[in-house]
Amino acid sequence: MFRNLKVAHNRFRNHLAYYHRSTFVSGMPKVFSIEINNVCNLRCQFCPYQYMTRKKEFMSFVTFKKIIDEIKETTNFIFLHNFGEPLLHPQLVRFINYASSKGIKVGLSTNCTRLTAEKSIALLKSKLYLIILCVDGATKKTYEMLRKGGNYEKVMNNVDNFLNYRNRLGKIKRVYVQIIQVKENKNEIKKFMKHWENKYPDVGISIKPFDTFGGKIKMKSSLTIADSLKHKQRYPCKWLWDMTVILSNGDVALCCRDYDGKIIIGNVKKNTLKKIWNSLAIRKERQHQINGRFDNGLCNNCPEWIGNESNALYPFSRTFIKDTKKFKYGVD
Repeated sequence: MFRNLKVAHNRFRNHLAYYHRSTFVSGMPKVFSIEINNVCNLRCQFCPYQYMTRKKEFMSFVTFKKIIDEIKETTNFIFLHNFGEPLLHPQLVRFINYASSKGIKVGLSTNCTRLTAEKSIALLKSKLYLIILCVDGATKKTYEMLRKGGNYEKVMNNVDNFLNYRNRLGKIKRVYVQIIQVKENKNEIKKFMKHWENKYPDVGISIKPFDTFGGKIKMKSSLTIADSLKHKQRYPCKWLWDMTVILSNGDVALCCRDYDGKIIIGNVKKNTLKKIWNSLAIRKERQHQINGRFDNGLCNNCPEWIGNESNALYPFSRTFIKDTKKFKYGVD
């Protein structure tokens, strides 16, 4: 309980700086994701991995431990994926269990191609809190068109085996089967939902909006994050005041959608997150956005930004009341 209050207070300090338009943030960033590797075995149409040029590598446990030890008091949930398949990391279970031992709940998203019986049991016996099983199609044709390099029958078999093991072992609190809705599979959504609802009624189903990754992926979709975030006026993006993502080489990226690490604000191997969070690099980006400048090559055409108008009365306003629901668990 006390720890949750500390996490909530940290988020409050970040939001206070955002609404008051201060480039200095007294709180620590909520680490949205730690990219334990940026290696993937698929080339999915809706993912920018196919365009990535940065070096492929696996994060060391030493680096991971340093991050966890720095954020354990201010972050209570992290994802262990970003632009890579986490099941390819040989120390995945060790990473999960270490973060969990420090009071941090761990989630990950997998393409399920490497979800063998051995790995399924290892994950189910670990301290993993949440897993997203990405299928993205209700037919072989659609799935293999969207998930280049994937085998529909193999993935379906892997998911079935995992869920059956889960029913027996009773581990992992939250399990979701996910489909990213795009033009190519929108007519299969009902079929997808019916299949999984009937077969595994206790498993969650996620219909995820298509993400353009800052306008970089040009796929047509009937449901997009961009459509749900249209604003008449653009405000500074909350990401710069509230969250961050750490890449496999230790670089701290400005945004989770920066798949190639073009704008880096520091590296956790060389500095602490606390110092990086108020480095000259990120304070400069915050000031640009406060001034209405979004021309850094990453934010220019991004439709997925999230923000609000400034509020000098915060926390003595309705905005704070809305935020308190988010502060409760330290997540948005």
